Amino acid sequence: MDEEAKITDPRCPRPENAKLWGTPLLWWEKDSYPDAESWNFDDWLWQFVRRNREYREIFDQLAPRFASVEHGVAPNSGGNLGKVEGIEPLSHGPGSFTKVQQAKLLAAGLKYWPFIHSACRRWSMSAFYDPRISHWFGEGPTWHSGDRGTGLRQLDPKNLSPWGFHLKGFLFDKERPIGPQIKEAKAALEYEQSRMERTITPRRHEAGLPKKSSENMKKWPTYLQAIDARSVGATNATIAYNMLRNVDEETAGQRGAQLVNQAEGVCRRLTEV
Repeated sequence: MDEEAKITDPRCPRPENAKLWGTPLLWWEKDSYPDAESWNFDDWLWQFVRRNREYREIFDQLAPRFASVEHGVAPNSGGNLGKVEGIEPLSHGPGSFTKVQQAKLLAAGLKYWPFIHSACRRWSMSAFYDPRISHWFGEGPTWHSGDRGTGLRQLDPKNLSPWGFHLKGFLFDKERPIGPQIKEAKAALEYEQSRMERTITPRRHEAGLPKKSSENMKKWPTYLQAIDARSVGATNATIAYNMLRNVDEETAGQRGAQLVNQAEGVCRRLTEV
């Protein structure tokens, strides 16, 4: 199928949305999506996060003010890019990537470099990443729990984990009595542990990922298809006819709506705290 035929296919009424968000144009073709075993959990988590409508909206509200590729950000500057709600956002800048990675990301349509803002805690992320980018070539999003968490910060017990980093340690002030600081460190660590138990771990099971099996992950490519189909304006009936078996005219709309609702429900449960 040539490019013109792709654009005029009635199954994709709004192809510009697929181009905007870097999702498959031919959503009805299973080959446009990897099988469940092709990605690890973090890869899948990013695919659902970047399709979350609220994540996209909040990212696009914040990103132009902090990390525009067009305006440029000094590599590894770590500088203050403007306060919002009392927070000082920090852009990772291009210095977080090699020259080869930068070229690949820009070719893939990158508009904003990753940046830190407190709002990303809602998705248990260490920073905001551009949802238009499917793959980050080895330097992608990291999450607040698990082995990939980072960060070593002294925390105010009244404002624990202000950036939402996974806490690895506590810095002590030699000029202050050690006893109260130990109590603060204990409180901070207990808070981080309880927060992680309330967010990441339960969400894995709620979204269909058992502890010792990836059986339910087999449905995840189908869910991405359904979300992408809705994003480009496909009707519920069209989604059902192209993705489900034994579909009849009477129930096609209802079955398509059920599939989309399941997909969006998994997306929310998997990605939102």
